[in-house]
Amino acid sequence: MQGRMRKRLEALDFFAKLWEADIPYICLENPKSCASPVIAKYTQQIQPYFFGDPYLKTTWLWLKNLPKLKHINENTIFEQKTYVEPIGYLVQSGSNYKTNKFEIKGVRNNKKRAKSFPGIAKAMAEQWTEYIKNN
Repeated sequence: MQGRMRKRLEALDFFAKLWEADIPYICLENPKSCASPVIAKYTQQIQPYFFGDPYLKTTWLWLKNLPKLKHINENTIFEQKTYVEPIGYLVQSGSNYKTNKFEIKGVRNNKKRAKSFPGIAKAMAEQWTEYIKNN
C-alpha cells in the first residue's frame, strides 16, 4: 500500500478510536472528509463566517453529548449577530473554476489551512463551557 493511502487509513483509524473513546464530551472537527460515510455521519456543518471570520471553509463537527454550536444570522432584541459577510469563493489561478478551498493571503499551505479559526474556537469555548457547567 502506498504512503498516502496508508496515512489516510491510519488517520481514519485514529479518528474512529477518538470517536469511540469512553469520554463524556467529544467534539471532532474536520473539513469535509471521508470520515463521515466511513465512521459516523457528522453532527453539524459550519462555516468560519458563521462565527465572525470572513472565510468559506466547510467544516464538519462530530459531537458527542454536546449541543450544536449556535450562530446568529441577524441581530435581535436578545442576541447579537455572529455572521459576517464571507469574502466569497476563491478562484483557482488560471481558470474560472470556483472552489471553496481555503487560502491565507494567497498562500496554499496545508499547515496554515489546517489551523482552526478564532471565531469557531471562541464559540466552542464559550458555549460548551456554559453547557457543561449547567448539565
